[in-house]
Amino acid sequence: MAEWKFVRRQPNGIDQDLTQRDQFHNDEIGLAEALVRETIQNSLDASSDTGNPVRVRFSRRTVSGPAAKEIRNISMGLRDHLEAANIDTHILDGDSVDILVIEDFETTGLTGEVNKSTPGGFKDFWRRLGGSEKHGRKGGRWGLGKLVFSTSSEIKSFFGLTIRENDDGPYFLGQSALKNHEIGADQYQWCGFYANHDEEDYQHPIADAEEVQNLADLLGITRTVEPGLSIAVIYVSPAITPDHLLKGVLKNYFFPIISGDLVVTIDSDEINSKNFDSFVEKSGLSSNVPIDFIRDVSREQKFAPDCEGEDVGIDPSQPDEAYFSQEDLEKLRAKYISRKLIHVRLPLELTRKNGESLLRRFDLFLRRHDAEASPYVMFVRDRMVVPGEGSKVKSGMSNVSGAMIASDKDVVSFLGDAENPAHTGWNLRAEKLRPNWKKPEETLKSIRFALLNLYRLLDQEEERMDPDALRDFFSIPDSGEIPGLGNEHPPVDSPPPGPRYYRISKRNDGVSIGPGPNAGELSLPKSVRVRIAFDMFGANPFNRHSPYDFDLRVPDVELESNGVEVEVTESNSIGVTIQDADFSINFSGFDPHRDLIVKIDDTDLEDT
Repeated sequence: MAEWKFVRRQPNGIDQDLTQRDQFHNDEIGLAEALVRETIQNSLDASSDTGNPVRVRFSRRTVSGPAAKEIRNISMGLRDHLEAANIDTHILDGDSVDILVIEDFETTGLTGEVNKSTPGGFKDFWRRLGGSEKHGRKGGRWGLGKLVFSTSSEIKSFFGLTIRENDDGPYFLGQSALKNHEIGADQYQWCGFYANHDEEDYQHPIADAEEVQNLADLLGITRTVEPGLSIAVIYVSPAITPDHLLKGVLKNYFFPIISGDLVVTIDSDEINSKNFDSFVEKSGLSSNVPIDFIRDVSREQKFAPDCEGEDVGIDPSQPDEAYFSQEDLEKLRAKYISRKLIHVRLPLELTRKNGESLLRRFDLFLRRHDAEASPYVMFVRDRMVVPGEGSKVKSGMSNVSGAMIASDKDVVSFLGDAENPAHTGWNLRAEKLRPNWKKPEETLKSIRFALLNLYRLLDQEEERMDPDALRDFFSIPDSGEIPGLGNEHPPVDSPPPGPRYYRISKRNDGVSIGPGPNAGELSLPKSVRVRIAFDMFGANPFNRHSPYDFDLRVPDVELESNGVEVEVTESNSIGVTIQDADFSINFSGFDPHRDLIVKIDDTDLEDT
């Protein structure tokens, strides 16, 4: 008979508690959004080979009456453990139960052995934390991400039902993820299971078809014989609302929806490629996502690129002219100037740890747009948008929309190894990179900055007429100073210099900013923005800055300050709040052979 049991802690074991929940519920990403990201990514990861779009269903409902009583009776087996883990159990005494059901279709379900601790999706989901057997195109690794399901429950518990193709199934289990706790003299680990337990307390899934169907009906699971995975979060958090789920879907999975690879249903609303725009409008979601650009990229990626970069020896500082023939380069620049979508496919050298060398490709898309529109940059790994990557290069681009699309299985595998647990960004020092790949930092930089470098290659400064450009070379004294030329116009006095609040001084490998002669006139605290770039001829150095030049967010550039609060906002920009007139800001670690230019409050003050 199925019941709740927690794993006992061994006296000689390592005391390891559950501490990773904040990775899925923090200032950067809310709980509902984290739930959407983890659920859909793993559904896309488990897509079948039918060619149909993956379908994901979210349904929140409130159960009352006999059904609620039955769910409460099942949950009572958790009560002592919940109280021992300092979780309020009054919710178990209510008359109703809030349930969130999440189901995917056109997927494979949790594959692998169900009654043995052998590698596979079933083990990764139910019996493993912090790692998985997934590789290749597999994006969500079921390592830590599954914690989002228990985190979404007020009693940290959920149920799961999986059916697999050509399998005897179905298989049903429940899991409760609390923390290490004690009940009397008994010590328990953080995890407990609703399952059939043998004499050694090993958890076996419920496999009786009639019993599983009764539990599915009780929880509102609609799956009958279709392969896939269904999750039922009981006593779901009030933070998980249909509106928040919708915004999480629209914000994070616009690309596979618009591409026709994904359909999402939230309660009775189906979001698909045809009606996506209307849901964005109805949601009131403030977004700068250029949907027309996304649609064009989705359509264009199915066709051959405008040109493919030549294998000239992979270098993170490329693409440059060496990648393209002069004819291709002229064609790309002509399309860029005319505001047409550019599609380039670039080579990438991947080297596995065993020495196997792979020459693979990834795609870049770029379109110039009107000056008043904000730049937009999108990074996609196998249909999933990685939101944290765009901000790393967007600051160096203007008047464009761009996308990097990685769909090759080996490139996807590499980027999956570089990803953080919440799938929001890539980490140069990720734990899985070095064990699996050689030169991972250079490879990741090649992918991360290729779009920025393509932009810098194609974006040509427009020629502008400057009537004062040669004034210092071709000029004569004012007529008022030359006898015999007449003095119809009196000499014009030069305007007095403005106040100098800041002094910028060059150092051997950096720059110092301190109070200028008029610093005492500042009204403190004073907030300013400081930008730094390597100076260049014939272009705006701040627009052309690349994190390859330097990155204030990493330890390579040292920052020391006094009398100010400093927040590093971009690779070449900091926000400064001056609190003391006798302040100092010192940067060091720059290339001593390059000239720096500093801009404060968007006004050029001094070149060093």
